[in-house]
Amino acid sequence: MATMPGTSPSQDVARRLMDDGYVVVTGMMTPERVEHARADLDRVLQTTRTGRNSFEGFDTQRIYALFAKTRVFDALATDPLLLGVLDQVLGHYQLSAPVGICIGPGEKAQVLHRDDAIYPVPEPHPPLVVNTMWPLDEFTAENGATRFIPGSHRWEPGRQPGPDDPVDTAVMSPGSALFYLGSLWHGGGANRTSRPRLGVILEYAAGWLRPQENHCLAVPRDIARGLPERLQELLGYNIYPPFVGYVDGRHPRRDLRRLDRDGFVRRTYGGATTRVVRSAGAFEVTQNARTLHHAEEKRAIAMRAAELTADARVMFIGVGSTVEQFARLTAPRDGLLVITQSLVIASLLSTRRVSVIMVGGMVRQDELSCVGPAAVECVQRYNTDVVVIGAAGVSVRRGITDLDDQEAGVIRAALEKTERIIVLADGSKFGDVALSTVAPINRVSAIVTDPGADPVEVERIAAEGVEVILVEPDEAKARANG
Repeated sequence: MATMPGTSPSQDVARRLMDDGYVVVTGMMTPERVEHARADLDRVLQTTRTGRNSFEGFDTQRIYALFAKTRVFDALATDPLLLGVLDQVLGHYQLSAPVGICIGPGEKAQVLHRDDAIYPVPEPHPPLVVNTMWPLDEFTAENGATRFIPGSHRWEPGRQPGPDDPVDTAVMSPGSALFYLGSLWHGGGANRTSRPRLGVILEYAAGWLRPQENHCLAVPRDIARGLPERLQELLGYNIYPPFVGYVDGRHPRRDLRRLDRDGFVRRTYGGATTRVVRSAGAFEVTQNARTLHHAEEKRAIAMRAAELTADARVMFIGVGSTVEQFARLTAPRDGLLVITQSLVIASLLSTRRVSVIMVGGMVRQDELSCVGPAAVECVQRYNTDVVVIGAAGVSVRRGITDLDDQEAGVIRAALEKTERIIVLADGSKFGDVALSTVAPINRVSAIVTDPGADPVEVERIAAEGVEVILVEPDEAKARANG
């Protein structure tokens, strides 16, 4: 296979790409960045379904709306070498179909195809699509590495692959990236191993084409507003000269700078459901998108809480993005029993050295948690050492509050049967009051938060006899490295 180091000039990589139709560039990601990306996509895969047809793969998980669910590929999508290649091959371009692909054991080989075939443009034509595949596992012929036909980007219009056409396999290691033209015949391989194979595709298309995914809907505006400007442009907040793609006569990026005239509204985004709910001054962003808000603070809070509960034998763990981080950081140990209403947390912990009781009941789809009378009845059976919960609001006036009354009902039942109550809430929740009270503030044993919490509210809560633990994100990093 054609291979070049990541230190190569973009002109050389572009030339090899145009000549051969593909090139593998090594040294595009450090081992640390690969590990971080792998861990974060594992989080997203917990709630990602397998494919709906043979092309997606019935045993393959695809993470659509990638930039709504993770931040680990922000810098890679705008990597200088990558953009330099795209400048020369496509000229003016945009992200088309960024997607994580986890090919599971037993998956069959994908049909060979061309990525630019979806566009009804007469052939031959200049390059319309450039794709990049980023392996986060070793890519081998046995576990589903990308297959391709060398030189097929130069075939005459209408030619189809035949049994005599040689098919190569992109065997490569994490940290590398496979660049290939949209006109190259290729497809995912069969996974004949017992382990999944994870990689990420960042596909780019000419700026005048419609991208495969509608990023302006897939990536919530609250998230897009905080992304680097170049990434915003690649996600559709840009124009194709002279003015294709304008919004109300202006550059679309300006639209990100305007607050929604009606305040928070409810929207549903394909792939990553995001809901912003007006409720007594508090708001909730559900599922993967919410995890990205105050991410470093939440991880620091979760890490400290895991230390506080290291001696617990029976725990009830609630729902929420910070609580989910806590579950991930809880050390597996013999004799630990966790009771939870969260399908995500139950799925996560059941693969570790932890006994799990999954509360039954009606599934709340936006949170993937069980609520209702059956859930309350189940929780009331068990005595616990500690309950660890999140919060939509934390205040002396109304205590710990939640946006969903059914959710709050299950947690209230758990609080009746425990010795300690630990609340995990980033500082933005202090002073907020949501719909339903879970517990009065003086019922809480400890609240773990960050220095962003309102100091006046913190002082008032501490005066009620509650231990308030402030954790700096840098402190968590030091603990992790120490």
